[in-house]
Amino acid sequence: MKKHTEFIPIVDSNNIPMKMVKDRKEVHEEGLWHRVSHLWIYNDKKEVLLQKRSKKKKLFAGLWTASSGGHLDDGETYTQTVIREAREELGIKIDAKKLTELGIFRLPSVDKTNGLTDNEFTKAFALFLKEAKFKLDKEEVSEVKWLDIDRIRIMLLDKEESHAFADELKKNYVFKVLEKIEALSK
Repeated sequence: MKKHTEFIPIVDSNNIPMKMVKDRKEVHEEGLWHRVSHLWIYNDKKEVLLQKRSKKKKLFAGLWTASSGGHLDDGETYTQTVIREAREELGIKIDAKKLTELGIFRLPSVDKTNGLTDNEFTKAFALFLKEAKFKLDKEEVSEVKWLDIDRIRIMLLDKEESHAFADELKKNYVFKVLEKIEALSK
């Protein structure tokens, strides 16, 4: 649970550090580029663990997203962030050696409910877990759910259900991540 002011390192539109940090609120109000790590947990049943963001979140509240994720703190690496966020949001400890890097994705987006801009370079990681007990931080996460990869794809394509995810660019990102996870599962 984050009660302090969060300062986020800024990068340019090519993901090159600008050697400055800004308050989280300013970052999203000004649409500044920044770095984020996402963890996508999958199992041997071709399922991926999705997180439903808390309704208390300022961006994309109540929407489904990666298993866990968050902004890089100043001086932190993508890997350090993904490990920290898994511990904070899901209550699990993960080993960096068990992570698979899926790539860095350029994700400009706008939250249609409040007009805030979320321009991020997201490094996605996959983690295979056969089973785990999660202790959710309810300030960050309202629930988690294991969903079949094909079911997630249907949700993304279905007009009635696709609103449960963020905007179109983030949907395309999820499709790419699912494809990479499916390749790992074979």
